[in-house]
Amino acid sequence: MNIYKLNKKNLTIVLFCVIIMVIAGTLFALYPTSFSESGLVRNPTIVRVIGIALVSIMMFFSIGLFIQLLDKYGLKITEKGFVNNTNLMNVGIIHWNDIEDIQIKKLKKNEMVLIQIRNEKKYYDRIKNPLKKINVLTYKKTYGASFVIEPKNIGCTAEELVVVLNKYKNQFLNSKQFKN
Repeated sequence: MNIYKLNKKNLTIVLFCVIIMVIAGTLFALYPTSFSESGLVRNPTIVRVIGIALVSIMMFFSIGLFIQLLDKYGLKITEKGFVNNTNLMNVGIIHWNDIEDIQIKKLKKNEMVLIQIRNEKKYYDRIKNPLKKINVLTYKKTYGASFVIEPKNIGCTAEELVVVLNKYKNQFLNSKQFKN
């Protein structure tokens, strides 16, 4: 079993930015005329709506990030599968036999490990939290992958992570072949 700890520094920085957005949204909602007089948007009602929307959305993210900061690990890899806590997509254990493909997606500054699985609905049905469901579906639409692991949040490279994931997956598949 491999356990990767979360990079709490990155999460703390993101949480701090989200809290700043909540404070800004609160100020927009409470004092819209102050911001509409000198701001880009001149209508106080629109400023108030923007503030309420900011607070609503960012409160969910701040709660999710705070809960994530309390997690003991970022990624746990076992003989049966892995549990991903590197973002707000944790659906419990993802079994090796459901994984079709593991690949790396390079972005400008980051790399992400994309996981394609056979029966997405089985895993998506586990999600009861609407924030997580929105997050999972957003990642799916953005990256075209069932699940995404963010190596920057656990302090390793995407290449190292793919090697470890493939090693465990191959061990599982090989042990299953010998049992049949």
